[in-house]
Amino acid sequence: MAAKGFLKAIIIKFIADKGKATGYEFMKYCKAKGLDVSPGTIYPHLRDLQSKGYLTVEEEGRRKFYRLTDEGKRIVETIRKSKEELEEIFKRLGFSVDQEKIPEYVKESLKGLFFSIKTVNWQTGKGLEELIKASEKLTEALRRCKDERHSS
Repeated sequence: MAAKGFLKAIIIKFIADKGKATGYEFMKYCKAKGLDVSPGTIYPHLRDLQSKGYLTVEEEGRRKFYRLTDEGKRIVETIRKSKEELEEIFKRLGFSVDQEKIPEYVKESLKGLFFSIKTVNWQTGKGLEELIKASEKLTEALRRCKDERHSS
């Protein structure tokens, strides 16, 4: 299961790519990508993203379509910049993200950490708990990677 904050980033990116989307479409997308998410996970995230001003909802018949607000589009830009920063860090360390065998779980943990750093409100401290969790997840991923490399 994807980390809470990371799943929200995936939702935002998915809606950005599609222009508008339903929760059901996102659930099908996750299933196709191997993420096990339920309606009980997705819809609270969609409501939370809407309450924070990142999404709007349009009803078409019985279906609810979610669209990004300007603030949601800003978050997509933040994610894009985080990805570029991650690639730059790998490059500086002598890794090529496309060529080296960096485990996917390490890449995902790093992305989650960068996203958490970008979304922390440093004045109020809101989001620090998610940043700490992302940092701990990255530490676990790096330990796992180290252990796997030593055992092979």
